[in-house]
Parts: sequence; C-alpha cells; structure tokens
Amino acid sequence: MSDFFDEFSEELIPIKPDTPPQYIKLEDANLVKRDLDTFSNFLKDKAFDKYKLITIIDKQKLADGLKKI
Repeated sequence: MSDFFDEFSEELIPIKPDTPPQYIKLEDANLVKRDLDTFSNFLKDKAFDKYKLITIIDKQKLADGLKKI
C-alpha cells in the first residue's frame, strides 16, 4: 500500500489568500472610530447614517438572493 496517493491530505490543500479589502462583508469590516474623529460631528453623523443604510441594503440584498434559491 505504499503507492497509495491520498489526494485529500491536508499537506496538499493550498493556503487560501486573504480577501482584498474591497470584497470584505460590511459585518466583517473594521470601522475605526479614530478615522472619523478628524471630521466634524455633523459629518461623522452623516457617515454613520450612510454606513447603516449600506448595511441594511446589503442584508436585504442577501435576503432577497436567498429567497430565489
């Protein structure tokens, strides 16, 4: 049995590359508060509102996609 080739060996599994930042899901993204600290409170609030809206749209899009399956 020495000539048996185990194609499912963990040694042969390729290492998965890191996902580029533009393709990371919103839930997995790190929103760093210090990045927004340079803006006025008005702009910070607008940025958070837009972030929340994008998150809602992303979740709705995922839910709609699952309904079609």
